[in-house]
Amino acid sequence: MFGKLRNSFKQKERAFRTSFGRDITDPDERRKSLWHFNWLDHGILRKHWHNFQQIAPSVYRSNHPDPKRFQRYAKMGIKSILNLRGSAPQSHYLFEVESCTQLGLHLVDIKTWSFSVVVFNDGHAAYPADFFRCLQFGAHAPG
Repeated sequence: MFGKLRNSFKQKERAFRTSFGRDITDPDERRKSLWHFNWLDHGILRKHWHNFQQIAPSVYRSNHPDPKRFQRYAKMGIKSILNLRGSAPQSHYLFEVESCTQLGLHLVDIKTWSFSVVVFNDGHAAYPADFFRCLQFGAHAPG
């Protein structure tokens, strides 16, 4: 009984979380998407905690930026964004695509999991160690 109830709550929460951010061109949906980005996707915490660091010459890392941070990165001369969350029809990704398009930044989407494989846009998969080895040597994707 409790398992069914727990699963029901999980399904309702998942449906609620994915109900935002499907269209940021409509003013009402954009407002809802900003709310989702800031509160459900923890964007409000990332406004002050950027976790931005240089990890190699001309290579930086950070948590998921908001549109203002994308503007700062473009002014710094950053030309490409490697999105490790993958593409998704949700607010964080839609705002990322919009920002990169407006600023002329090249966006690369790669879905990663901390425990499993990296899946590239073309369906290729690699283990995280292989993926980071590719980055280290300047390759874009495995074979």
